[in-house]
Amino acid sequence: MERGDVTAVGKEQLIALTTSDFLSNEAPEEKNSGLSAWEQATEVLQLTQLGVDRSSWAAFWVTEHGYLCYANEGACQCLGYSRTQLYQMNIGEIDPEWGAAKWDQLWAAVKLRGSLTLETQHQRADGTAFPVELTANYVELKGSAYLCCFARDITKTKQAEVEWRHQQERERLVGTIATKIRQSLNLPEILQTTVDEVRPLLQTDRVLIFKFNPDWTGVVSVESVNDSSFSILAQTIYDPCFNRSYVEQYQEGRVRAVTDIYNEGLDECHIQLLSQCQAKANLVVPILFNQELNITANQQLLHHQFSGYNTIATSQLWGLLIAHHCQGTRQWHEWEIDLLKQLATHAAIAIQQSTLFERLQLANRELELLATSDSLTGVANRRMFDEHLEREWRRMLREESWLSLILCDIDYFKRYNDNYGHQAGDACLQRVATAIGDAVRRPGDLVARYGGEEFAVILPNTNRTGALQVAEAIRMSVRELGIPHSASGVAWMVTLSLGAATAFPSPNGEPEMLIAAADEALYEAKAKGRDRLAHSTLQRR
Repeated sequence: MERGDVTAVGKEQLIALTTSDFLSNEAPEEKNSGLSAWEQATEVLQLTQLGVDRSSWAAFWVTEHGYLCYANEGACQCLGYSRTQLYQMNIGEIDPEWGAAKWDQLWAAVKLRGSLTLETQHQRADGTAFPVELTANYVELKGSAYLCCFARDITKTKQAEVEWRHQQERERLVGTIATKIRQSLNLPEILQTTVDEVRPLLQTDRVLIFKFNPDWTGVVSVESVNDSSFSILAQTIYDPCFNRSYVEQYQEGRVRAVTDIYNEGLDECHIQLLSQCQAKANLVVPILFNQELNITANQQLLHHQFSGYNTIATSQLWGLLIAHHCQGTRQWHEWEIDLLKQLATHAAIAIQQSTLFERLQLANRELELLATSDSLTGVANRRMFDEHLEREWRRMLREESWLSLILCDIDYFKRYNDNYGHQAGDACLQRVATAIGDAVRRPGDLVARYGGEEFAVILPNTNRTGALQVAEAIRMSVRELGIPHSASGVAWMVTLSLGAATAFPSPNGEPEMLIAAADEALYEAKAKGRDRLAHSTLQRR
């Protein structure tokens, strides 16, 4: 049937089709209504036609060539056309996917099966498209064929499916981060996973975590960025407007979702900062860290020495979790805001967990330091000396190398204490220990307090010549302190007597042999007048 024949179809033929189907069945028994079977059929047809006309679903009949020959009020409302307009249209004009080739395939499929349900998209008069579930039924009447179609707008269903998928992705992401927090104390890895996972989920250009310094400058700690945007990782950023306008808000947990940075009432300096980062819209969630941390002076020293990524934060506002949209303005959805708030909470948990673990490590290092160092002078104690000497003896045995030991004794130290007092004696020991340490430069060497006024120096990979050079450097370093010692029998200042010994460790030897040799050399130095050094070499066995 061509377009000119469409207008001739009308309701009469459609009613006739339904009437013929109705009368082809067994006619219903006449009831006391007094109506004949024909009158009953006519009434049913009128009710059916009325129901189809007023159905909220779109209903339309389509000819074999794809032209609409009937459309109900529901079709007119959802498509935005009048019936007169629809009767002049081809199905491809309301469903762009159904061009001539696609329509022939659809027609053949419905004709073969009798009925077919599928999902497609219809296009309104204003050009907007919406998803529909369409059921097409193949019908023949008086030598002509039609598709009787019913279409249901499934926009809300699709939105619900999208929201469900988003919810599943959010739960998966939050679960992933929570699992990493439970299984790992690696804070950089946890934070990097957070930004890497959330950026594609938000379909935005950059997601970063920004960590504040005490002066409210800060650094971009971790970042995930797409190929079309540049990286700002590790950049130190200062926003002069931040402290004045935003700190208090973020400390109170406020989330800021900016659709358009130029039309949200932002301070000019903040707009300039965002534009430099290519951001046209952004979403900012504070990472709040509320626990106050108190650490000892030793822990502070160890923290600066050993910590790499973290610094212990005492500020309530630790940082910000930020999404940058660079391609244009963007309306942030509630689920996106909720997701970043959840992730910021988990990030705060990870930071707290990592910081507490770091504190524990610092405490353990402090305990280890107390257990292995001399509390007065800060150098290694006798326990550490014994363990280190045993360890280095075995190592030099494996490496077949020389090991040297120097024993140092402050000359006439008892007289010093008697003359100047024990507090001055303690101060003298501290200064002498520092001077010895200054003269011993290699990281593998160890300075220890051997007992009382005696110190010991372990020198791995050091032969006789090297040991004598270090011993002389130690002696001169202490003399250069110029600590007055009027009761000394050697000089007007504090001096050292030193005994050095060198061994080539062998399986038959013991570290105690090296100590004995160094002690013998020390005795020799004292016997020869003090303020000097002597050396002894163990013979290889």
